[in-house]
Parts: sequence; C-alpha cells; structure tokens
Amino acid sequence: MRLQRLGRQPALHTLETAADESTLVVICHHGMRSLQVAKLIGGHDYKLFLNPRNELYHEGNMKEKPPSRKDAIQLMARNPSLIRRPIVVKGKEIVLGWDQAAIEKLV
Repeated sequence: MRLQRLGRQPALHTLETAADESTLVVICHHGMRSLQVAKLIGGHDYKLFLNPRNELYHEGNMKEKPPSRKDAIQLMARNPSLIRRPIVVKGKEIVLGWDQAAIEKLV
C-alpha cells in the first residue's frame, strides 16, 4: 500500500497490510489547493466526497442543496474536514469512508 499525503501533516498508518497497488489518501487539516481536490475527485461524483458529518455540510444544507462542483471543490480545499475519509483508491475504484466490507473487498 502506498500512502499519499495531501497537505503538510504526516500520513496516518492505516491499512498497512493492504496490497501494493492500493493507495490510502491522507488529507491534513491545513488546507489544500483546489487543483489537488479536483484531481482527487477526478471523474467521480463530487457529492460523494462531501462529509455528511461536517458542520459546514449541515449549515449549508448540502444534502438538499449541494453546491456546484466548482464551489464544492473550493470549500473542500479550504475546509479539508468537509472531505469524507478515509479515501482508498485501487486503480479506478475508490472507497470513501470507513466502510470495512468495501475496503476489504477493494484491497
């Protein structure tokens, strides 16, 4: 497994026993560039990356009125806790959040 750091904080040691072709994306709390967030999301539905447990998510009523892709990327870049975690990537497949069964299936 490869750990990819986004931001400045050291990577967490999670899912260490996973296969080499998997990547755990670690996002720190210091903020990111919008380009990094956009690259992370890629062609996936950006709304899946929004953390429904985040205060901004609730304050903005994002479940009912999600921001545009551009606005969501900018919000996630400024407020990394708005990004659902962990993010585990293997090839073109991705798992968001602590879905143990999905993570085990992926890695």
